[in-house]
Amino acid sequence: LSAFSLTTRLFRLKDNISSAVHLSYSEVLAQRAWLIHWGLFVYFNHHQGRDQIIDMFLYQKPYLNAIQTMCPHILRYITTAVVISKRRRTDIKELIKILQQESYKDPITEFV
Repeated sequence: LSAFSLTTRLFRLKDNISSAVHLSYSEVLAQRAWLIHWGLFVYFNHHQGRDQIIDMFLYQKPYLNAIQTMCPHILRYITTAVVISKRRRTDIKELIKILQQESYKDPITEFV
């Protein structure tokens, strides 16, 4: 499958999770955490993937909440995406604000 096809499927899956009325809040949170992990592979292998990681993981509150609650280690990948993306350097301020709220630290997040 192409990166474009995988990205399209990922967005469809994201919509399905958001519209799932039969799931509890904790189940939706867990599904978002899985989507975030799967999304790393897709986004880092897509030509506009870093921008999509930043848009989805940093600026969409349900996904940022899932990261902060279930998988704070994903902050290292968001940090990497912001640092290596020349067009998204303005997002560093938002990233720093989020990193200062977190207890998760590693060499990549501390670099910022």
